[in-house]
Amino acid sequence: MSATPTERSPIANHRDWSLGLPGRGTFARGVHPADGKSLSAGAAVEVLPTPAEVAIPLLQHIGAPCAAKVKAKEQVSLGQCVGEAEAFVSAPVHASVAGVVQREGVTTLPNGRHVRTVPIKSAGDQLAGRALGDAVYGGDWPTDGLERREPAGIAEAAHEAGIVGMGGAGFPTHVKLRRLPNKPIDTILINGCECEPYLTSDYRLMLEAPRAIIAGALLEGRALGVSRIVAAIEDNKPDAVAAMREAASGTAVQVAQLHTKYPMGGERCTIQAVLDRKVPTGGLPLDVGVVVSNVASAAAVAGAVLRGRAVTHRIVAVTGAQALLSKPSPL
Repeated sequence: MSATPTERSPIANHRDWSLGLPGRGTFARGVHPADGKSLSAGAAVEVLPTPAEVAIPLLQHIGAPCAAKVKAKEQVSLGQCVGEAEAFVSAPVHASVAGVVQREGVTTLPNGRHVRTVPIKSAGDQLAGRALGDAVYGGDWPTDGLERREPAGIAEAAHEAGIVGMGGAGFPTHVKLRRLPNKPIDTILINGCECEPYLTSDYRLMLEAPRAIIAGALLEGRALGVSRIVAAIEDNKPDAVAAMREAASGTAVQVAQLHTKYPMGGERCTIQAVLDRKVPTGGLPLDVGVVVSNVASAAAVAGAVLRGRAVTHRIVAVTGAQALLSKPSPL
């Protein structure tokens, strides 16, 4: 079994992470909680069984909710758009199963907001198990020729696929990938820090599908016309660093190994650690010429552009006390 993130890893050699970058690989202060990642870090990604019914919320991101695009009793296929984004800061949602649309429902989000849903009862042949996993992350991910892709087309593909930031904020990715004449971007940071205790989904993705991430990073860089693409990973994930560097070999993507501390994964902290730039109070990364994209979001961009896949599934880390979970693992 490969090495897994440690509870308190040694600090990396400064020369290792710097790669000629202006940052120091760290930022002032921060904390070092026990990360608990060893509970699930060694477990390979597994695909959950197809549920009998799903309820697709029409709001799964920061921004405006979607409008239902399908009606009760309508047959839908996996990946079909069921919620249309009508506002700019919004993202469409898609069916995660093939089946029959049920009567519109309502659900309560974790933030307490009530939103409409499109319930779908599973029916017919389903892409499931390893076949589903391979369709999303498996197979070959070419990195040659991506510089010939039309920048606006990459952003549009991200919009049509319903990609949003998968690091927690849920900001629609297509908005980040559209060039703004008055806010030129020179660097895109691919965030693989995953500094939060217990979480290992990004870690497993970097181990199991690093080429998908690198392909997506190159596409995002092409969309924005940047001169520098850096994948940032904390130094408690040395095997993820190695896997990403191997996948990035021969490409324009640099893989920087940063010091392990919380909240290194916060984009302001990552930007300072890698580039020694400070986002102004009340400002955004684009104010200092940077866009930050989570590794899972980058992989989703590759899936959208290279395979025409909408976002219907993602990796989630299920972990915790052994008394509560007999087999904690990312699913």
